[in-house]
Amino acid sequence: TKKFFMNKEFQKLLLSNSKFDLVITNDLPYNIAFSILEYRYQCLGVSVLNHGSASHISWMFGEPFNLANNPETKSPYSDHMTFLETLHNIYLAFISLFVMYWEMVPQNEQMLDSFSHSLPFLKNRIPLTDILKNKSLLIIPSDHHVDYNYATSNRFKFIPGINLAENKSLSNSYENFIANSTDGVILVSWGSLIRGRNVDKCEEILWSAFKHLKQKVIWKTRNNKLTSLNSSNIIMSEWVPQNDILGHKNVILYFSHGGIRSLTEATYHGVPVIVTPFYFDQFKNAKRMEISGAGFLLNYADYSVDSVLGAINEVIYNPKYKKEALKRSASIRDRIIAPTDEAVYWIEYVLKHGNILKSVASSLPFYKLYLLDIFGFFII
Repeated sequence: TKKFFMNKEFQKLLLSNSKFDLVITNDLPYNIAFSILEYRYQCLGVSVLNHGSASHISWMFGEPFNLANNPETKSPYSDHMTFLETLHNIYLAFISLFVMYWEMVPQNEQMLDSFSHSLPFLKNRIPLTDILKNKSLLIIPSDHHVDYNYATSNRFKFIPGINLAENKSLSNSYENFIANSTDGVILVSWGSLIRGRNVDKCEEILWSAFKHLKQKVIWKTRNNKLTSLNSSNIIMSEWVPQNDILGHKNVILYFSHGGIRSLTEATYHGVPVIVTPFYFDQFKNAKRMEISGAGFLLNYADYSVDSVLGAINEVIYNPKYKKEALKRSASIRDRIIAPTDEAVYWIEYVLKHGNILKSVASSLPFYKLYLLDIFGFFII
């Protein structure tokens, strides 16, 4: 974010007399400083997330978030929690709240302060938290297919599949590799941000396990140690056309890290998944796929050759996973409007009608929003 504000062309734009009716930002939870654009241009603001809903997102917008049946971002629980699980869920939520209000917000405010000399409009600005509460629209790229159902205001629009595009023809190398696989193909892709010792260890175990398979494997990895190895049934690359591969009829299983967009692609194409979460919302997403019946949760701490092979055999040879995956595929495709068209519709809606989706809840203090003053009255 700081590098962006240091960009001379960006500063030139901020200092110009340009006028905008609406600003779309990808600013939550880490880059909330970009919301200052709405203050600068005194215009409407729309945020587009990269993940599903979360307590700190709702709270930053001044909206309620029910921790009794809504798992926190890093929670490993479903929406049916025991008493102790609910306590732990509340604990995780307040850690997120602490990080947001006492780390992320101050860091972004301090960063903006550092530019107040070159960008004078920043000197007497309103707090970022006030700007966020005044957002006109929040587009979340998920819904009940890959996340849980949430009770929210009309500002929250759950639109899965914004990232989906029409399937393109695969290159000859991929097409021949997949088409000639009589036993099916397994896709492995843990996103572009996953790094670290745990990942390397898991990938080495996967390599050892895949040597025992009769299925072919397409594997997205940047592990140089692995890409230097050779196997006739494995293709490894730093990048793969993930959505196009998942759309091929011979792809029977997807190893995912649990990113919301990747799981949406798998759900859309009806491909069962084995999910290995590493951080942030991936734990919640993995649990959601497990309880849906279309996925198998395999934590990285449980990785071994036997556990990997056991998970693969369970998902491939137990028909319930494919059956549920196809059922959910039919459901997510059953829409009256395409995802991108729906997003455009709501953006145009707030442009036409202004900030009318906003709930009065966003202006209530925390204790009133959750009736703490009322409970306190009866207790006293």
